[in-house]
Amino acid sequence: MIMMKDPAIQEEVDALKQAVDVVNQRMKVLQDLNVEVRISYVEKSISKEVDQGIDVWRIEEHNSYL
Repeated sequence: MIMMKDPAIQEEVDALKQAVDVVNQRMKVLQDLNVEVRISYVEKSISKEVDQGIDVWRIEEHNSYL
């Protein structure tokens, strides 16, 4: 468990962990439906005015028709 000294930061960290859990649950549901989900990390870039974050890279349904 990650513990922060600042309670406001700890609250944000806990909220982020919960959000990640929700994303993972949804990805599991999609996986069970034979859908591949790829998420990419977006690195902060001051020169490009981009904040750090995540982005959906690809969502692909796999069908096995014969």
